[in-house]
Amino acid sequence: MKSKPRPAYCPVSPKRLERMVWLLRPQTIHAIRLEASLEEANRLVREKGFHAETATVLDLVQHAQQFTLAVAVAKIMERPWREDTDVASIPELARLLEMRDVRRLLIWTALKTWSGRSQARSCGRAIRRALGVYQQLQSGSELGEARNALQMLRNKELAHSLWTEALVPRPRYNDLFALVDIAQAFLEHADLAIRGANGSFDEHDEFFTRLSRDFWTPALTAAAAYDPHEMPRRSGGPTR
Repeated sequence: MKSKPRPAYCPVSPKRLERMVWLLRPQTIHAIRLEASLEEANRLVREKGFHAETATVLDLVQHAQQFTLAVAVAKIMERPWREDTDVASIPELARLLEMRDVRRLLIWTALKTWSGRSQARSCGRAIRRALGVYQQLQSGSELGEARNALQMLRNKELAHSLWTEALVPRPRYNDLFALVDIAQAFLEHADLAIRGANGSFDEHDEFFTRLSRDFWTPALTAAAAYDPHEMPRRSGGPTR
């Protein structure tokens, strides 16, 4: 059977798509690390009781981690504001995968370099699954609105203090975790479609969950047992 010729035109090269995946994977792994730490700490906080002083410090640590995760997710989910953008983000990668010429080139590349037609069909399925995952962020959806709120948080409240702007609500844990899950699922399918690689994040999930448990369990167990009233208090404090 005569092989199909290379598609005559494609608005983007496969190398650019590979580069985008290569940039997005470590950012997503960073978000997974933060999510694992927050989830494990939250689980232990619910199980144990803490003195007010300890709870205040824990809230400060978790608040910092929460906003670090929010910025990481906002970066991964940044929506391109023009078509010739150099931003590497999931919305931009999804926009490119939605182009017919891009899909045709990826399937043609898979046919030539993977191991035949069955693998080319796998490429097509992976593209459809990646775009199916991305549809959860469509305009008007709850997660789509959460993604937009994170963008506003990063661009306005974290970058500037504008008295003319209303404050953006603090991001919710559930929204952040759901957006990280979408990033993982999308990139796993996109990685298969673009590089023919197994892009599973399962090992990272398991590793960071175990690492977080090994840190937070003894730390919060000791914090729960600590009684500040049994220790000599330092004089002084904040003046304002």
